[in-house]
Amino acid sequence: MAPYTVQIGQQRIVTGATQHLLYNLETDREYEWSVTDSRGESVSGRLKTAYSPRLIAMPDYDRGPVNFRDWGGWKTVYGRRLRQGRGYRGAAPDLFVPSTAKNLQYLRDELKIRTDLDLRYDSQVEGRHRSDLGDGVRWIHKPVNAYNSFTEEQNRLFAETIRLFADPELYPVFIHCAGGCDRTGEIVFLLQAVCGMSDEDLFTEYELTSLWAPRPRTIPYLVDWLEKIAAHTGGETDLRKCVAVYLEKIGVTAGDQEKIRQNLLED
Repeated sequence: MAPYTVQIGQQRIVTGATQHLLYNLETDREYEWSVTDSRGESVSGRLKTAYSPRLIAMPDYDRGPVNFRDWGGWKTVYGRRLRQGRGYRGAAPDLFVPSTAKNLQYLRDELKIRTDLDLRYDSQVEGRHRSDLGDGVRWIHKPVNAYNSFTEEQNRLFAETIRLFADPELYPVFIHCAGGCDRTGEIVFLLQAVCGMSDEDLFTEYELTSLWAPRPRTIPYLVDWLEKIAAHTGGETDLRKCVAVYLEKIGVTAGDQEKIRQNLLED
């Protein structure tokens, strides 16, 4: 008899409906669940979610930010896995399909985002001094240049941006540029390579943006960018090692990279 109390993991829902959709569970996880009715009678069990990219559903499903997902959950070639609920990526909240107050509140209060890492160019954030998520969220601006990250200035900006992820106080973080495709895609690609994701999964994560805007792994400017990274490493062919060497050369030390892994990888 209604109302029913549904408990799954840390989520507790009270509902009078005989069906209830659950959103945004972590991927590849086992959960215990129970349903208790108004008389105290209950049923319980266990379920396991699929191993798949964790796309995040918003309360106002047809509003922004678009192209929004958790970039954790992936397994690495070394046997560990990226933590979920640590890093999110997407388009800028105020562009394309503007975000509603309810969606922004969800990011802030439910996903517990503490840092808004904004990669847009200076001209795109003129006059901005705070995050769209509210005063309680730290706004950091790093205007990296998509696929043109080999000048002295861009080397510095890329190094500064990557080093931020060595700080445990950053998390959970929402990283975005304008569309969440290129500048965001580059930074996330580098971070996931540092953590040890396979080539296939690195490119799949990059290509997930094609749900919003076409970004195949063969797109010329990505291929050229990766070739330039490899040129910094003296013939190294392992993509993860190429990225590690490249990052060291621009100022992200091996110690910084180890701290990033400690923050982003499950124990």
